[in-house]
Amino acid sequence: MTNPKYSFLFLFFLIAVACDDDPSPSVPSCVDLSELNDFATIRVQTVDDTDHYWINTGANEADGDEFIVSSSCDTLCFYGGWVDPECVEDYDINAWEVVWP
Repeated sequence: MTNPKYSFLFLFFLIAVACDDDPSPSVPSCVDLSELNDFATIRVQTVDDTDHYWINTGANEADGDEFIVSSSCDTLCFYGGWVDPECVEDYDINAWEVVWP
């Protein structure tokens, strides 16, 4: 017969492992999440086997720019302003996946 104390410890361990979520999303190191506003999202899209991150702050609603950066924090493109640059054609607007919040 199994000792109930060991059964409880085993069950507690399983629950603890199952609930061990990483609270910090996978975002480039240059992105300071504490500096983002309440309306911001970070989205990712893979292009040519490289993750591209759209720092979506809502600025483009007011004709501001929102930048797309690589994992190594290189600026790749931006959305917003009066006229979008040609690089936005490299992205499928519906393929962005939200990784934060």
